[in-house]
Amino acid sequence: DLFSDKAKIKFSCGKQCMTVAKENPELLYKDLNIFIELLHDKSQVLKWNALQVIGYLSKIDEAKKIDKLVPELIRLLDCGQLITASNSALALSEIAKNKPYLKDKIFSELIRVGNYKYKTPECTNVMIGNVIKFLERFKDELKNYPEIISFLKKQKQNSRVSVQKASVDLI
Repeated sequence: DLFSDKAKIKFSCGKQCMTVAKENPELLYKDLNIFIELLHDKSQVLKWNALQVIGYLSKIDEAKKIDKLVPELIRLLDCGQLITASNSALALSEIAKNKPYLKDKIFSELIRVGNYKYKTPECTNVMIGNVIKFLERFKDELKNYPEIISFLKKQKQNSRVSVQKASVDLI
């Protein structure tokens, strides 16, 4: 029960929902509105679960309900909270994979994360690294996106070695 008063129960349920959404999205799609509601829940963990579930449900969203959520998910990239922004980036990368007609819009927003303010500069670097990781699934297409190549080249100078390596590997 996602709305249980017991944290252990609702967080366990949230984790299970992420697994089910990833492996069998058709089992949860009918409950999409619950996950949309959880985007505004006071529990950050449930918000993070909802973001991932929404990304996975985009695989079967023929009604294009998730398309309408993309602007809200993009805004969450600049919410100042690393974990929320990372989960939003993951959801957006899933949506880009499952809905190619949204890819250009999503890509142009993902590569802006270096301009956003997170708690520390290191958090910004972690966020950049997460975006690079999420872009890996599109490796064969990235040559068609000069702005992404530019973003990746810039990260060769990132102070975080893992980000430098990931960017070089993706170029």
